[in-house]
Amino acid sequence: MKSETKEELTKELATKADIAEVRTEIEKVRADLSAEVEKVRAEVKVLEVRFTAELRLIKLWLIILTVLVAVFNRDALGLILEIIRLLK
Repeated sequence: MKSETKEELTKELATKADIAEVRTEIEKVRADLSAEVEKVRAEVKVLEVRFTAELRLIKLWLIILTVLVAVFNRDALGLILEIIRLLK
């Protein structure tokens, strides 16, 4: 009975080789995950640059449209100046 129990426990326990194998797998997953994180960071940087460029373009168009409205509609010029005063 005692030897049977010992055999059962021995089968269930992890050996040093099992632990080493799991550690190796963990390190591999950690390296893969680190590589994926770096890829995502690079993609985010690219998107950030694109977003900044698009935002600048939108600001430019907003300025152009404001100037056009002010030139073609004198009543709008007073409204635009009032809005600018409120923003300050």
